[in-house]
Amino acid sequence: MVKSQISGQALLILYVVIIVAAYYFLLVLPQRKRAQTRRKLIESLKVNSEVVTIGGIIGTVKSIREDVIMLQVDKDVTLKIAKDAIAQVIPETKD
Repeated sequence: MVKSQISGQALLILYVVIIVAAYYFLLVLPQRKRAQTRRKLIESLKVNSEVVTIGGIIGTVKSIREDVIMLQVDKDVTLKIAKDAIAQVIPETKD
């Protein structure tokens, strides 16, 4: 009787370890990788880069400060946006 109780407790501990490991590998690691990729994107911004904001606005970076970017969206239209609002950098096309 004591032996079955010990193996029941060991089985419970094994289930908990499996659930924690699955949580870590399925949720924590991918989120950490996305955050690292996003940080690299924000750090790689340069003046004259063409970008898309999270709101879908496409423009050219005219200046970069600490947390703010001046984004030119038309000839005489410049927007002041947060760096975190950049969704992607449009790759330069070589013609």
